[in-house]
Amino acid sequence: MTTKRERRAGNARAIRAYENSGFVEEGRERESAPLDGEWHDDAITGVLEGQHRGRQALSGRS
Repeated sequence: MTTKRERRAGNARAIRAYENSGFVEEGRERESAPLDGEWHDDAITGVLEGQHRGRQALSGRS
């Protein structure tokens, strides 16, 4: 199972937070998000269930 998230590609803080949680960028949707009259890319990130569980075990979380 994969968990996916889409975030505006220019939102560096959100992307960094997801990367710190084990998510990796899997792709981009070009000019898919309108914001303030301009189109922006969405970054698609995902994490596999096994990778997420492995990170939790290493950190002592369940």
